Amino acid sequence: MGSKGKVFAFEPELSNYQKTLENITLNHLNNIKLFNLAVGSETKQTQIFVNQDNDGGHALWDVGKHPFNKKSLNNQTMQNTQLSTLDNILSQSGNITNLKMIKIDTEGAELNVIKGAVNTINKYDVPYIICEINRFGLQQMGTNETELREFISSLGYETYLLVSNNSSNQLVKLPIGKYYQTSHVFNVLFTRLDFISQ
Repeated sequence: MGSKGKVFAFEPELSNYQKTLENITLNHLNNIKLFNLAVGSETKQTQIFVNQDNDGGHALWDVGKHPFNKKSLNNQTMQNTQLSTLDNILSQSGNITNLKMIKIDTEGAELNVIKGAVNTINKYDVPYIICEINRFGLQQMGTNETELREFISSLGYETYLLVSNNSSNQLVKLPIGKYYQTSHVFNVLFTRLDFISQ
């Protein structure tokens, strides 16, 4: 992104927010603006569920419902947080001239994040949106991978699976109706640009 580029980062969970803030300061990363809030499709006060089993797995749904999260099941912990939209946040951030990429990893709230960013996506014609697909998390948020991909397709984006094999990265086109056969969480690239399908 060069010396003049900026990163807007969002972390609703307080401990992770403080650790990220410390790392930004220690590494003199003056081009990162960190927000202590959750991103979604509306603006309101809400709660996040703190994942006792995985400090990267906090979510807007009860994380104790996931079969891997035994500690979270037995010790439910929540934190109050502000929820806002990218449209709202970035419209108040002033002199943004272009936006190259949006990276979304929200344990199932990805569709809400995109719905709350439609104006931003269209205004800046964002070329790349990297998105985690957590099928269990999407289900807990009342949606699914199909609905997410169909919505992003309606905005003019195609879906590519991000595949890493032995230190090489590949893009594999996933047309509507085609799915990656896995029980794991994975990442996709949404783009309006054309790539050769692998």
